[in-house]
Amino acid sequence: MRRSRPLVISADEIRARIQADFQRGGKAPLVDEDCPGISVHPAAPLLEHEELTWCTRPRGPYRVREHTCLCRPVHYELISCGGIYMFHRVIGADRAKHSYAGGWRVAEARLWWRRLLAGQVC
Repeated sequence: MRRSRPLVISADEIRARIQADFQRGGKAPLVDEDCPGISVHPAAPLLEHEELTWCTRPRGPYRVREHTCLCRPVHYELISCGGIYMFHRVIGADRAKHSYAGGWRVAEARLWWRRLLAGQVC
């Protein structure tokens, strides 16, 4: 009787399979060794994405509600400023450029946040 493969494999086994496929000429590896992998990565902007209007200052003191992974050169934060929600975009690491967009209530801000993560707005 033929023994079947286990249904559950470890994360190390997945990494090993991906790296082996890459070395055989497959697609680029899905595992980035420098990425901590604790936050979502926004998708690349789609060809027909909508442009947001960015400014240089937030509406006031703010609190970060959600954020994207810091391993990319551009990362985003969903912030709240006294009940108004905005995006905080950080470009670069050493001399980072900060910009802010939005001014929405929570429900509308969540919709815009999902669109940003999907690459529909930039």
